[in-house]
Amino acid sequence: MAALALLGTTLSTLTVGFGMWYALPPLGLHLSLAHCLLFGALISPTDPITVMGILKSAHAPKELELVIAGESLFNDGVGVVLFSLLLGMLVSGVPICRAGHGKC
Repeated sequence: MAALALLGTTLSTLTVGFGMWYALPPLGLHLSLAHCLLFGALISPTDPITVMGILKSAHAPKELELVIAGESLFNDGVGVVLFSLLLGMLVSGVPICRAGHGKC
Protein backbone atom coordinates (compact mmCIF):
# COMPACT_ATOMS: atom_id res chain seq x y z
CA MET A 1 0.00 0.00 0.00
CA ALA A 2 2.82 2.41 0.88
CA ALA A 3 4.63 1.66 -2.40
CA LEU A 4 1.48 2.40 -4.42
CA ALA A 5 0.91 5.64 -2.50
CA LEU A 6 4.53 6.69 -3.10
CA LEU A 7 4.44 5.82 -6.79
CA GLY A 8 0.95 7.21 -7.44
CA THR A 9 1.47 10.52 -5.64
CA THR A 10 4.91 11.02 -7.17
CA LEU A 11 3.65 10.29 -10.70
CA SER A 12 0.69 12.60 -10.17
CA THR A 13 3.00 15.37 -8.92
CA LEU A 14 5.25 14.98 -11.96
CA THR A 15 2.33 14.81 -14.39
CA VAL A 16 0.65 17.92 -13.01
CA GLY A 17 3.93 19.81 -12.66
CA PHE A 18 5.29 19.10 -16.12
CA GLY A 19 1.83 19.53 -17.64
CA MET A 20 1.57 23.01 -16.17
CA TRP A 21 5.14 23.84 -17.17
CA TYR A 22 4.39 22.99 -20.81
CA ALA A 23 0.83 24.38 -20.91
CA LEU A 24 1.30 27.77 -19.24
CA PRO A 25 3.87 29.52 -21.55
CA PRO A 26 1.56 29.50 -24.60
CA LEU A 27 -1.02 31.21 -22.38
CA GLY A 28 1.47 33.93 -21.50
CA LEU A 29 2.14 32.64 -17.97
CA HIS A 30 5.73 31.77 -17.13
CA LEU A 31 6.34 29.78 -13.98
CA SER A 32 9.50 27.90 -13.14
CA LEU A 33 9.44 24.11 -13.14
CA ALA A 34 9.96 24.19 -9.37
CA HIS A 35 6.80 26.23 -8.87
CA CYS A 36 4.81 23.93 -11.17
CA LEU A 37 6.04 20.81 -9.36
CA LEU A 38 5.27 22.44 -6.01
CA PHE A 39 1.68 22.97 -7.15
CA GLY A 40 1.57 19.36 -8.36
CA ALA A 41 2.68 18.11 -4.94
CA LEU A 42 0.05 20.30 -3.30
CA ILE A 43 -2.92 18.90 -5.22
CA SER A 44 -1.82 15.31 -5.89
CA PRO A 45 -2.93 13.55 -2.68
CA THR A 46 -6.50 12.30 -2.90
CA ASP A 47 -9.22 13.85 -0.77
CA PRO A 48 -10.26 11.14 1.71
CA ILE A 49 -13.56 12.83 2.61
CA THR A 50 -14.75 12.80 -1.00
CA VAL A 51 -13.59 9.22 -1.55
CA MET A 52 -15.29 8.04 1.64
CA GLY A 53 -18.51 9.81 0.62
CA ILE A 54 -18.48 8.06 -2.75
CA LEU A 55 -17.84 4.68 -1.13
CA LYS A 56 -20.67 5.19 1.37
CA SER A 57 -23.13 6.18 -1.36
CA ALA A 58 -22.08 3.11 -3.37
CA HIS A 59 -22.63 0.92 -0.28
CA ALA A 60 -19.07 -0.43 -0.44
CA PRO A 61 -18.00 -3.01 2.15
CA LYS A 62 -16.58 -1.59 5.40
CA GLU A 63 -13.26 -3.39 4.78
CA LEU A 64 -12.81 -1.53 1.48
CA GLU A 65 -13.52 1.78 3.21
CA LEU A 66 -10.77 1.04 5.75
CA VAL A 67 -8.24 0.18 3.04
CA ILE A 68 -9.05 3.33 1.07
CA ALA A 69 -8.85 5.48 4.22
CA GLY A 70 -5.43 3.98 5.01
CA GLU A 71 -4.16 4.63 1.51
CA SER A 72 -5.39 8.22 1.69
CA LEU A 73 -3.30 8.71 4.82
CA PHE A 74 -0.22 7.38 3.03
CA ASN A 75 -0.97 9.64 0.05
CA ASP A 76 -1.19 12.65 2.36
CA GLY A 77 2.14 11.75 3.97
CA VAL A 78 3.88 11.34 0.62
CA GLY A 79 2.37 14.62 -0.59
CA VAL A 80 3.65 16.47 2.49
CA VAL A 81 7.16 15.06 2.01
CA LEU A 82 7.23 15.93 -1.70
CA PHE A 83 5.88 19.42 -1.01
CA SER A 84 8.45 19.98 1.74
CA LEU A 85 11.36 18.79 -0.42
CA LEU A 86 10.32 20.92 -3.38
CA LEU A 87 9.68 23.97 -1.19
CA GLY A 88 13.09 23.53 0.43
CA MET A 89 14.74 23.38 -3.00
CA LEU A 90 12.80 26.44 -4.14
CA VAL A 91 13.68 28.49 -1.06
CA SER A 92 17.35 27.42 -1.11
CA GLY A 93 17.74 28.58 -4.70
CA VAL A 94 18.70 25.19 -6.14
CA PRO A 95 17.60 25.49 -9.78
CA ILE A 96 15.48 22.73 -11.27
CA CYS A 97 14.83 24.50 -14.58
CA ARG A 98 13.79 27.96 -15.66
CA ALA A 99 10.50 28.88 -17.28
CA GLY A 100 10.56 29.12 -21.04
CA HIS A 101 12.11 25.65 -21.34
CA GLY A 102 15.68 26.86 -21.50
CA LYS A 103 18.69 24.95 -20.32
CA CYS A 104 18.54 23.48 -16.86
